[in-house]
Amino acid sequence: MTAPRDDWTFVSDAWRYALVVAGNEEAAEKLVHEHLLKVARRSDVHEVHRAQRLVFAGLYAAGRKIPAAADYQPSTAAEVHALPFHRLAEPGRSAFTLLNLGLFSGEDLASLLGASESDLAEALRLARAAWEAAP
Repeated sequence: MTAPRDDWTFVSDAWRYALVVAGNEEAAEKLVHEHLLKVARRSDVHEVHRAQRLVFAGLYAAGRKIPAAADYQPSTAAEVHALPFHRLAEPGRSAFTLLNLGLFSGEDLASLLGASESDLAEALRLARAAWEAAP
């Protein structure tokens, strides 16, 4: 397989998540394209849920290397909407965003982020506090 399958309905959510971690549309497009192709090329991925998990795990790993840009000025409407999420620190940024997308159970989300459920709860608490304190 060399292209994402038609039943990969999570692709638009992957783009939303990538936009949050990358902060801009161009970088988000590159991240999503790269990770969708990586997973699509694997011969051991047959279930949609497994493909989804692998794509988001790859996006999370890439996103952890991208710091929140406090002084970034968005240039598109999508970037404006993603900016408050983008400004959150990791792992709260990813936990808060993925929780809002509603793609993973709490247990799956904790596993995806490599955290215990209590660590995930703390990351979410901190992200919520930062979100509420933001201008």
